[in-house]
Amino acid sequence: MTPRNSALTLKQQLDRLTNRLHELAGWRDHAQLPIQEVKFSDVTGKTSTLAVGQGWPSRAFPVSLTFSISIPPEWAGQCVMLHADPGARRWSSSTGVPSADSIPFTVTTCC
Repeated sequence: MTPRNSALTLKQQLDRLTNRLHELAGWRDHAQLPIQEVKFSDVTGKTSTLAVGQGWPSRAFPVSLTFSISIPPEWAGQCVMLHADPGARRWSSSTGVPSADSIPFTVTTCC
């Protein structure tokens, strides 16, 4: 079985890959602004601030996570998105309470 692009020279294959990388650049985040603190509220109304590395202060679910952020002026006119990755948390084996290894929210520009 021959490779799919075997008719192309090495230079042609490299040119093709270079072009593909330029195409993919449009799908990447161009700038990121990590959110350092998140306000944590549980179903009982208990509120606190959750920082990177801090364990969650309550086991009462569901919870509400809110934050405040200022979009930099140089991002004006660009698409801005919030990336939320709740999978970034982990469960502490000693307490059974979720802990934020990193705050699972990042604001990014795209396109």
